[in-house]
Amino acid sequence: SNHGAVISNNKFMNNIISDVGGGYEIDAANLTSATAFDYNLYYNSVRTNKWRWNGINYTAFSGWKTASGQDAHGVNSDPLFVNGGARDFHLQNTSPAVNAGGFLTSTVGSGTNSTTIVVADPYWFTDGYGLDAGDAIQLAGQTASAVITAINYVSGTLTLSSPLTWANGQGVAFAYSGSAPDIGVYEYAGAASNSADVNNDGFVNIQDIQIVVKVITGTLTNS
Repeated sequence: SNHGAVISNNKFMNNIISDVGGGYEIDAANLTSATAFDYNLYYNSVRTNKWRWNGINYTAFSGWKTASGQDAHGVNSDPLFVNGGARDFHLQNTSPAVNAGGFLTSTVGSGTNSTTIVVADPYWFTDGYGLDAGDAIQLAGQTASAVITAINYVSGTLTLSSPLTWANGQGVAFAYSGSAPDIGVYEYAGAASNSADVNNDGFVNIQDIQIVVKVITGTLTNS
């Protein structure tokens, strides 16, 4: 929201703002050209005036986009959380947020089977600061990912745990499933399977335990 401060050099991407009650989805002003909103999903089933830009209210998402020049790829729809009321913000498979996110930055130059990659904006990422594992990144059009082990924020160079190959200008995002990143904190990776249901009958019961015991003891037959 706007409290009179000038906001600069901020990028707001791939976020879900859903049912914020009495507040605006976005209330902003005094943004510099270096600040950008895009690939965000907004949903408010309660409030009429949902966006405010430079003190003017907008009820329609199209009005906010036209006035602000922001969120060209944004979505205005129910995110279809698994159970938002219980704070389970994973996405259902039919969520409009699936594969609707954007790539955070792009590569500078090309590389082949290399563990050092230069990106246009390294500030999206962290190497864990020695406290945790670094971010896992993935390139547009690829399925392989690699963990960042070090970052030179001056040169934009990421050092990776495993080699990747890329072309100049290729999109870079956090590791994702599907054709593109999802919007929101959780990446949809398909319905979870229950590995304890050994015989795949839809139940976890004594029959599954008996199979496991037979495998361990070498007495399992194909009968």
